[in-house]
Amino acid sequence: MQLFVHHNGIQLGPYPPEVIHAQLANGSLDSSDLGWYEGMVEWQPLASIPGIVGAPQALSYPATSGLSIASMICGLLVIFSWGITGLPAVICGHMARGRIKRSGGTLNGSGFALTGLILGYIGLVIFPLMIAAIVWGATAAVKTAKKTSALSQVFSIEVAANSFYLEYSTMPPGTGIYDTALDVSLAEALIGDDKSINTKGVKFLTMRTSYGKTGLDPLTHQIHDQWGNGYVVILDTDYNGEIAVSRGGINETVMGHHALVYSKGADGVAGTTDDVKSW
Repeated sequence: MQLFVHHNGIQLGPYPPEVIHAQLANGSLDSSDLGWYEGMVEWQPLASIPGIVGAPQALSYPATSGLSIASMICGLLVIFSWGITGLPAVICGHMARGRIKRSGGTLNGSGFALTGLILGYIGLVIFPLMIAAIVWGATAAVKTAKKTSALSQVFSIEVAANSFYLEYSTMPPGTGIYDTALDVSLAEALIGDDKSINTKGVKFLTMRTSYGKTGLDPLTHQIHDQWGNGYVVILDTDYNGEIAVSRGGINETVMGHHALVYSKGADGVAGTTDDVKSW
């Protein structure tokens, strides 16, 4: 339909309804202005004419969901919070999208919520994996460092025993098998404290000292490995260049050594793959 309009005593038109709507919106016309189209009995206010009723007086926009903004902000903070804000980003994102869907067009912000959801899920998945990898790497590094330190001490004890043999052309007296956490006689001979055996008082063994922990205890002369156990030392007391070793269920004969030394490793069980040995 085409409408004629009386505005400020002037007849305007005819205009299609969409033009009337636009002019009402921008203030060129007022809803109290009279309008008429062919077939009407008399002029009526524009607001009373079917098709014009409810014509927008000003442009309006749906409100943006606060939850969608919160979701996006939490998602953007994921990288700085090491994933901590990932969970609130996901929760707010799902709640926001649900409310927007049920609002009938009165709320928007679905894009913000979707951004927050994506970043939130990335935070929930990626950062825990990164943290797990860092923890695993740090744990592996500690294990490697302990094993390396134990290996160094294993060779230090063997070298000290060999040096004793070269100096005196004999091994320290005894059973020939020592647990350095239980039997300190070998350590006392190698560090020169037992003058009845090491008559020259030569310090063959130099090792990190600590009290009841890793290394040589200067008071008790016990030697502990990195896991709190003693080292097992086996000497070639029959001087035939062969040493029979029994580690747990493993029995072997090692040639060409005057002394063998091993640690039971992290599990404290001899004969397993984490043993640290000098041969």
